[in-house]
Amino acid sequence: ETLASITATAMAVAESVGQELDRGKTQAAILEYEGGLVAVEPINNMAVFVLISDTLDNLGRVRLALRKYRDELASELAHL
Repeated sequence: ETLASITATAMAVAESVGQELDRGKTQAAILEYEGGLVAVEPINNMAVFVLISDTLDNLGRVRLALRKYRDELASELAHL
């Protein structure tokens, strides 16, 4: 529940930055920490996908996983 609240706030901040800089909607937010990555990608206007990685080694792989699983989750949510 706490992670959901913090993630929602982070995405709202990312949206505000995008609007202020006239960059459009947030496609993803990738946060790098000493202990790894936290990547957040909107699925639709009601859900986001949060991917947590213990490593910083392969950002490209994380981005591919976000795209792959986002599409799968979006498809499943569309059937609810």
